Amino acid sequence: MRSPESAARERAKEPGRRAGQLSRLEIQRAALRIVDLAGLAELTVRRLAQSLHVTPMAIYRYFPNKAALEATLVDLVVSDSAVTAHDTPELRLWLLHTFARMRHALCRHPGIMPLLGTASHSSGNALAIVEQVLGRMRSHGIGSGDATRLFYRATAFTLGSVVMMDSVSLAHFVKPRPVQDELRRQQRHGFAALPKTEFPQVVAASAALADCYSGKRFEQELLGVIDDALQAAPHS
Repeated sequence: MRSPESAARERAKEPGRRAGQLSRLEIQRAALRIVDLAGLAELTVRRLAQSLHVTPMAIYRYFPNKAALEATLVDLVVSDSAVTAHDTPELRLWLLHTFARMRHALCRHPGIMPLLGTASHSSGNALAIVEQVLGRMRSHGIGSGDATRLFYRATAFTLGSVVMMDSVSLAHFVKPRPVQDELRRQQRHGFAALPKTEFPQVVAASAALADCYSGKRFEQELLGVIDDALQAAPHS
């Protein structure tokens, strides 16, 4: 399979393309690929244009500047991940599966995380997800205030779990299970190999700490957050 670098070199040899041959979605997906590979800071209009083999002016026909393009990337990831597109009847499990899908999407595209702290994610598809999650809780008799608090807690827990993952764990996130198991084994060994006199608690908790990044552990802990909130919320 060709590496991203070799694919880019081959595209660079292709004849130039006209701006009219582009689409807004093609530009967005190319931008997301750059962010996935190199990070948000490396996304420039020039680099994006080169990857599509067009001039920067071709990009500007669709987006007035880089910020306008960045503002659409969260919505693109949300649309692709379809986090609420599942038929789980029980509310607690519906919420669990929804936020687990959200985490999966963010782990696949961690480069968009800085955009979550801006107004760029509060539009279109992202707001539709908020509406669906709150609506689902309201339909089960959860009051508006309690539903909002639960949404906030589950969102904060989900984002925090991604932030805590290091670059190695994120890079191996979509790898086969044996690869991920080996990574956790190495992490466990790393914690256990620390000086016991200096880090006795870390060494003692080495197995649990290495397991913190697993999807199963995330779902177990998130379900506890959801259950605590649902038990505290009065139902109508």
